Amino acid sequence: MASAYSTGGVSGIADSGATTQDSGSLVVPSGAVAYVLIESSDGSPADCTGVVWDPAGANQALTQVGTTIDHGTYGKASLWRIISPTAATSVFRATWGSNQGERLLSVWVGTGIDSGTPNGTVVQATAATNSPSTGAITTTVGQRVVAMASHLYTGGTGVSYDSPTGTERHEGATSGTPYDGAASQDFAATGTSTTLGWTVSGATLNSWTMFGIPLNDAGAGGASILRQMMAHN
Repeated sequence: MASAYSTGGVSGIADSGATTQDSGSLVVPSGAVAYVLIESSDGSPADCTGVVWDPAGANQALTQVGTTIDHGTYGKASLWRIISPTAATSVFRATWGSNQGERLLSVWVGTGIDSGTPNGTVVQATAATNSPSTGAITTTVGQRVVAMASHLYTGGTGVSYDSPTGTERHEGATSGTPYDGAASQDFAATGTSTTLGWTVSGATLNSWTMFGIPLNDAGAGGASILRQMMAHN
């Protein structure tokens, strides 16, 4: 079964410090895999301490993928994942150890993804340019690759994510003053190395972060990993 995008979105709030933030309401189907990018900024930035799906119901915890990225002095970004969450119409909720002035969740939910090993090696990147890029991701031909990006701009002007490599699924920014924003896209790889990115317009960013995620199709996790290892050698 081939992996495919199901639902997602960007939601967040600014200038009202709190320790939690919910995504918008999402319909997550049975057997899905969800990836949630958490972006926050503050004069005293704090790590995200946890993310749950359906906090008023199943209250299922996500697992962090990779490491937290510190960026632009005041920003932090991290990636979280849940495999086969309980099917429901609900929200994802992120928690921090101290008040964060700007808080944002970017969600990408897919179906047809291997429940044992949903993805290959996730690539992380950060820089201070207007051309966010995942860098090289090890892929196989036809493999679906997801890119999830976030940014910090302390000038507080909205920016636009333009010219995605693949199909952009959503983009958005914190409400009020849009200091932070995020976007996601996915793409069917055409070779053994894939780089996804955007060109950002509207302002010069303080910094951006990117997570590149090569997905494994349902029932093909082990075989997909073997093909990636062979392609990488």
